[in-house]
Amino acid sequence: MAFLGWFVALRFSGTAAAIIFKVLPLPKALALPLALGIHMAVGALLLLKARGQGLRETWRAMTPGPWWKALGWTLVFLSVALVGVLTVGWITQPFLRHTTPPQQELWDLVSGEHGGASVVALFVSMAVMAPLFEEWMFRGALLPWLGHRLQPRAPRAAWPLAIVLSGLLFGLMHLQPAALPTLCTLGMVLGWALLRTRTLWTAVILHALWNGSVFLFIRMLA
Repeated sequence: MAFLGWFVALRFSGTAAAIIFKVLPLPKALALPLALGIHMAVGALLLLKARGQGLRETWRAMTPGPWWKALGWTLVFLSVALVGVLTVGWITQPFLRHTTPPQQELWDLVSGEHGGASVVALFVSMAVMAPLFEEWMFRGALLPWLGHRLQPRAPRAAWPLAIVLSGLLFGLMHLQPAALPTLCTLGMVLGWALLRTRTLWTAVILHALWNGSVFLFIRMLA
């Protein structure tokens, strides 16, 4: 129910941000961070209520140890993600030849920004805010929940299935059919990274590096 409520908030966060912009004279650069902040706040409140824990307690449980200890594994899984995404993209490319290019909306958004403040705000939204929250929701909360739920029914396959299911939901959440195979692949690698290192920091840093690299790549080609 917490995820369902968050997904509804995600779908309407842009509308809510637009209403706020009509009432308050805010800079245009804050549009995306504001929309992200709205659905992140709703999702965090729902998740914390479902877990019956505070924010600090929940975060500490998901991120044992200092964040810099995850850096080594992050580079390993970044390589795995790159190989996996490129391979899946190559395999599925013939089937997606006549569809809209994957993440065309993202490309248009990133390449269309020209003001310095807007570009910085967009980068922070993509490379910091989104990875931090999405990893908390999908790998920090959903993946362990699925693993423990599946454990009694399929003891040996529970956690691999949890990785696959959380990865599929991660891809579906973005509502980008052409990018679904690569997004699901990335989600599964992020889940594997969490289970291998036992800290959410690995997935968060990996996700941030991935999104930040995509942002810089699009800006260079724009």
